[in-house]
Amino acid sequence: MHLHNMMDAARLEAGYPKTNTDWGKYIVEYTSDPSKCLFTSEYGFIAGYCTTEYLLMDGIRTGLEVAWYVDPSKRNQGVGMDLYYKLEDWASIKGCKYIILGRPVKDSIKVGTQYLKKLD
Repeated sequence: MHLHNMMDAARLEAGYPKTNTDWGKYIVEYTSDPSKCLFTSEYGFIAGYCTTEYLLMDGIRTGLEVAWYVDPSKRNQGVGMDLYYKLEDWASIKGCKYIILGRPVKDSIKVGTQYLKKLD
């Protein structure tokens, strides 16, 4: 799937801006905030992305997975794990003690509908 088609699917899935111009503005605005980050995984095209940010929970800096998308043609090929490791590294560099995810990963615990993982 090419970027345009993936962005259309991502917009529908995540409710993001509808036009390419609005999408571009969203990315620039989102990534200009130092507490937020957007990662991509590329295989000749953008095969997946995730957005993340950190916040304070009870005074503890915690990373938060905001949105996640992997192109259907690249699922079950390590793209999601590639994005996850980028997210975890970024959260550690930003001083986060935990990350909150929408899906389970090794050593995470379920809290409500989310998963919490303690970072080293």
